[in-house]
Amino acid sequence: MKVEIDLDELAKLRAENARLSLQVTELQEANTKLVLKEREESISTHLHEFGFKFGYPTNLYQVQNEVDPTVIGFRAFLHLEESFETLAGMYSVHKQEIVSFRRDLQTWFAAREPTPNYLEIADGLGDCDYINEGTRQVFGFPRVAIAMEIQRANMEKDLSKDGSGKPIKPAGWRGPDIRGILLRHGLKPELNF
Repeated sequence: MKVEIDLDELAKLRAENARLSLQVTELQEANTKLVLKEREESISTHLHEFGFKFGYPTNLYQVQNEVDPTVIGFRAFLHLEESFETLAGMYSVHKQEIVSFRRDLQTWFAAREPTPNYLEIADGLGDCDYINEGTRQVFGFPRVAIAMEIQRANMEKDLSKDGSGKPIKPAGWRGPDIRGILLRHGLKPELNF
């Protein structure tokens, strides 16, 4: 049995194969770029990098059955501090006006031994994520741009820590330029800063 091969057709098939191979390579490269961009913009990745640099515990994929009470206290302190900062901003109140309330709560929590309820913590954090993202959307704040700018500023801090356990801001340190980001994303300069 003799098989006849159409050389023109074979050339077309080879050209099509080369074109498709190139297209597959281009799609793989584009996919890799997207994955890397998503990873770069991921708050989980940012926090993992920050925790690794400054020695904070991070675990992305496994529930920790035991968490050091000191770590729990530190995380509670951070939640309280940032919640008060957000509320002060919402009501245009200078942070110093509400600092005594925050200190009272910090003292109250510091006097207690943490006894974590994992279900309540996970539920509360999930609710906070939902509330935070909803609030960002209400104000139209660009999450990725702000997160990346905060990551830049945080990663430029010194490895040494202050009395509360937070990394120290070195001389010449430049804080996150949130104002610049908001202006670039359409906030009118005459609005309250």
